[in-house]
Amino acid sequence: MELSDIIENIEDSAVYTVEDIVTLAGCSDTSVRVLVNNGVLPRRSSKPYAWTGQEIRQAAARQRPDATAPAHLSDETRYRHGDRDLAAILAHNASTTQWRREIADAAFSAAARERVLKLIAAGVQVADAAAVVGVSLQQVYGRALRDEEFAARLDEAAEALCIDSSREQCGSPSRYRDGCRATECRRARAERSRQERGTTGRAPQTSPRTRGATEAGGL
Repeated sequence: MELSDIIENIEDSAVYTVEDIVTLAGCSDTSVRVLVNNGVLPRRSSKPYAWTGQEIRQAAARQRPDATAPAHLSDETRYRHGDRDLAAILAHNASTTQWRREIADAAFSAAARERVLKLIAAGVQVADAAAVVGVSLQQVYGRALRDEEFAARLDEAAEALCIDSSREQCGSPSRYRDGCRATECRRARAERSRQERGTTGRAPQTSPRTRGATEAGGL
């Protein structure tokens, strides 16, 4: 979204909220938040965010491509030169995401993933298997969230964690409370958590460690 497109409808002394900008620009609120997160629009200490017309004009000026930057530069390079138009922001975000994933891949290598899966298949709890290999529980479930093949293999390996030899009770929240961390029990617990959030209107209070694991399917 280019703020320069709405400048003619902006009054310097007026105050504009996210919703106002969405209406004027015909964009989504996510587009406005991208501008905030990337420093184009000033971030506020409290919500709802709002800016004066003058601040929006100044933001539009910051968003304009640098006229001194060579035209052949990539969008991501233009971001490093200070450009904050949407193409530059999206290119920068994509580059940053790729960089973070490369770091994550190096920290949790293919060999390490194989070791974790073998340990779990042998009956070692996921958290313990991760500790043995030298990675965190978040790294294991984080990988599963973005790697479908690893997620499927993790689910398959975790079947060995069932504490019910007959497997008749496996797949219920009660068995999860009893300590079962097999795939079906983790899924049942995750589904119960989603239902509870829907009923109460807010997520239950959990620690960051538990929250990340629960969203990924349980500890």
